[in-house]
Amino acid sequence: NAIHHFDFVAFMQEAARIARDGGSIIIYTRLRSQNAENIWGKHFPLFLAKEDRLYEMDELERLIKPIPALNIQCVKQFRYLRTASLGQLLNLARNSHYSTLSLYEKEEFASALKGFQRNITRHFSDPEHIKWFDEYTMLVVSRS
Repeated sequence: NAIHHFDFVAFMQEAARIARDGGSIIIYTRLRSQNAENIWGKHFPLFLAKEDRLYEMDELERLIKPIPALNIQCVKQFRYLRTASLGQLLNLARNSHYSTLSLYEKEEFASALKGFQRNITRHFSDPEHIKWFDEYTMLVVSRS
């Protein structure tokens, strides 16, 4: 779930080199569009602008396709219902639960955190029981 933190093509080329014939490489990630639909993307100011490292499915396919011997065997979407209190969400943010949150300057983060709190109280009637969905994508890439 961290392919946006390193050179994805170089990783896949090396994985293709060392994987056995018939072996699989499992990629579990959040797509940019999935990021836009979660609680952080919708309600944490500048979150989507800060997180420009994620891929879309067509980009992943385009990056994997030219690598000899690798084939995407399966793509599966996952959707998880999450529940948290506003206090828990603020704690996650303060502790940089997502690497994106570490991309903010100190004052910018403080302002965004206040904006997040306002947005959550504006969009959810019960700040002790906030519900949203997190979505992820899994690709199974095989070496032939």
